[in-house]
Amino acid sequence: KIYAHKKAHECRISHVWLEPQKPKALDDAIEAIGQAELIVLGPGSLYTSVIPNLLVDGIVDAIAASEAKKLYIMNIMTQDGETEGYTAFDHVAGIRSHASGKQLFNDCIFNTDPVTDATLAHYQAEGAAPVAIDRARFDAAGIRLYGFPLVRQIGTMVRHDPHKLARAVMQVFMRLGPRDGVAQ
Repeated sequence: KIYAHKKAHECRISHVWLEPQKPKALDDAIEAIGQAELIVLGPGSLYTSVIPNLLVDGIVDAIAASEAKKLYIMNIMTQDGETEGYTAFDHVAGIRSHASGKQLFNDCIFNTDPVTDATLAHYQAEGAAPVAIDRARFDAAGIRLYGFPLVRQIGTMVRHDPHKLARAVMQVFMRLGPRDGVAQ
């Protein structure tokens, strides 16, 4: 419904919700977040994969209260009907607005691999493009950026390479160190 509405009205998504609104989080989920060493948001469709998890009652507060290191994985490409025209920080702002203004992470991984001309043409035909990294806005928000080559090319489609992404997450996690209060 999000895609169809956005395309029909040529608008920017301002808010999404669940029906029923604010379903209660499972106790096990809240406990797992509290015990985590690392919490990773993304990658995935901003409004249909990442944000819906934050709309479950108790999840945002559990993430905010957690002493875990918190990391956001930026999408490689914008998504037609959802985030076309968005910069990297627009993604962050979307998350923040659905998290009651809370900044849920201080670190963000993004792709540095180039995308082939054929792939760019394919995405541009759909109104999508590589996500532009607007560093000044990240700096102003106190969010550290970490760039890695992450592309896995599948025909004219771009995805995060799972092995490259796993290495990148572990490199950042090792750089950040253990969660607060955990001895090394």
